[in-house]
Amino acid sequence: MSQAAYCRQHGLNQNSFSYHKRKQPTELAVVKPSGFIRLPLPQVVAVDEALMLHLANGMRLSGIGSGNIALVKQLAQVLS
Repeated sequence: MSQAAYCRQHGLNQNSFSYHKRKQPTELAVVKPSGFIRLPLPQVVAVDEALMLHLANGMRLSGIGSGNIALVKQLAQVLS
């Protein structure tokens, strides 16, 4: 049924009906659940550079950080 026919059938002013219809939220404006949930982002954890040991005519050790200092000490004892 058209809007005009509905208004005639119910004795409504079509202009007034259109005005109030525009003021109401439409079905498109209703947010439908998507199935996704919002999660907080994890804290960024700094990753130390990978520990690298280069041997051959000159030992080179790189990537020393607070997370691997104990391993570096063990390597130094073994290699000295």
